Amino acid sequence: PVGFSYMRSFLLCCVGAWHNRGLLDETEPMIAARDTELLLSLEGLSIRGGDRLLAAKIDATVHGGECLGVVGPSGCGKSTLLRVIAGLADGDGGRVLFRGDAIAARDMARYRSEVILVGQTPVVFSESVRANFLRPFGYGVHEERHFDESVATSLLEQMGMGSDSLEADAATMSVGERQRVSLIRALLLTPRVLLLDEPTSALDAGAREAVEAVLKEYLARGGGMVLVSHDLEQAQRLSTRVLDLAAYRP
Repeated sequence: PVGFSYMRSFLLCCVGAWHNRGLLDETEPMIAARDTELLLSLEGLSIRGGDRLLAAKIDATVHGGECLGVVGPSGCGKSTLLRVIAGLADGDGGRVLFRGDAIAARDMARYRSEVILVGQTPVVFSESVRANFLRPFGYGVHEERHFDESVATSLLEQMGMGSDSLEADAATMSVGERQRVSLIRALLLTPRVLLLDEPTSALDAGAREAVEAVLKEYLARGGGMVLVSHDLEQAQRLSTRVLDLAAYRP
């Protein structure tokens, strides 16, 4: 499918990249390359939590190579917004478009294979990390994708986990380790857009820096991203622009 070649380039670039130059230097441009295709559009989108309207008339776009940061106080609807974008919840007006088409008109399984949500609570199965990585490749919607263990191992190492983690039981890992396993599993599926809900909330500063370096590389290779974070500094480090959801309260 369209887009797999550039994301394959990203994954191949990951292999050995940090062995050659270390983590991305702070003086290096955040976005080194850009696919200018418009990936996501939010047009007058409103979201609701139960009977309460959380945010109204949100307008935003995400092009290839861009990250939209989403910040705001607890309860303002940040996670709900990601679920609406992922097609897991309905909006309360307006629409979400992916590559120019309303997601309501798309095959939802195919859409979710290209726009992948990594939730705040990592979901892993009681089996090896390798088996967790392999699991989604068995689904029909991912039949054209192929698991590359060398890429998985490289990403584990880049995110501060050893290659021996492949054999560990994912369910017995710490929350921070499970967060990284969930993120790597999503990256291995070569999505066009990542929807990330507090992806480093359980990580220490060193592990957080390592994860952010991988995400910067993902953006540099043309991926799009929507990042929810309570860490405003992180949102500013990774984002092309930041959306304060509190400003959209009705």
